[in-house]
Amino acid sequence: MIEVLFFEGLGLISRLIQWQTRSHVSHVALRMDGEVIEAWHVPFPRGRVYHHANMAECMAIHDPLTRIDVFHVRTMTTETERLVRTGAWRFAKSLVGKPYDLRMVIRFLPRMGEAKGTRARWFCSELVASAFEVGGLPILRRIKPCYVSPRDLYVSPNLSYSHAEVWNPFANEMDRTVDIHRGGIV
Repeated sequence: MIEVLFFEGLGLISRLIQWQTRSHVSHVALRMDGEVIEAWHVPFPRGRVYHHANMAECMAIHDPLTRIDVFHVRTMTTETERLVRTGAWRFAKSLVGKPYDLRMVIRFLPRMGEAKGTRARWFCSELVASAFEVGGLPILRRIKPCYVSPRDLYVSPNLSYSHAEVWNPFANEMDRTVDIHRGGIV
């Protein structure tokens, strides 16, 4: 199953994105069979699209106490899931190593339009929205992926909340956590 991971970042850029989008999430990534693909700004300012073999590798470039909300795509039949898995994941994997689009993120904060010369660069929510679009299941309709924020994906009616995780650096694994936003343990 393909999962969409929403990060509640702790750094300055994350806080600016949270402030601008009026949301607790600031970053989004894809996870399938334990592997993670994300567009991330580390090393700042020349990040890239990463392919991590597991969450330990992924969390090595994130703050250790970052909370992650895990979502699944709604109403996917087995056949749709297979097609989306193949198309979306293959597309996301084809972008590994491409540069991070810090320019669009900076333009995104004051709500400026698309910057010239950024087509070959990617930021997190643009990558996720594009991957699902290419996979044949757009998560958001009528919005170009370069204008999609993590919050836009978070509130998409095509995604459903599964659980929350926090990286446990002492055990070198993800822990399901007390779900502050929804009350109770998940």
